[in-house]
Amino acid sequence: MRFPELLSSITAVIRGREAEIRLAIRVTIAACAAYALARLLALPQAYWAVITAILIMQTSVGGSLKAALDRLGGTLAGAVYGALVSILIPHSDPVALTAAIAAATGPMALFAAIKSNFKVAPVTALIVLLLT
Repeated sequence: MRFPELLSSITAVIRGREAEIRLAIRVTIAACAAYALARLLALPQAYWAVITAILIMQTSVGGSLKAALDRLGGTLAGAVYGALVSILIPHSDPVALTAAIAAATGPMALFAAIKSNFKVAPVTALIVLLLT
């Protein structure tokens, strides 16, 4: 395929997809900005900031803001609960760790099922538990 034909094919595919292209550009910019900010702040595992930026990007700014606030609320709830479970339930052996995992994820999963904007809470609780 020659270059003009290739360019024509690409143009045909993207014609009429201006909204999708704008979203793709915004997601890319958000991912890069999140990574740069995480590096600037010397945060460990900067990839989590990039993943979060990608996950919260929506087709509108209002939708993105709502998704960001939902994720923040779920993250905070899961982090606090995961820390409490980590403090209250000793988990130095595999059986105790299994019980702690159940205690950390079960209630948070129920909470997320009841209120979907907290869907990240069980994951965050588990991460906090496993890191301690």
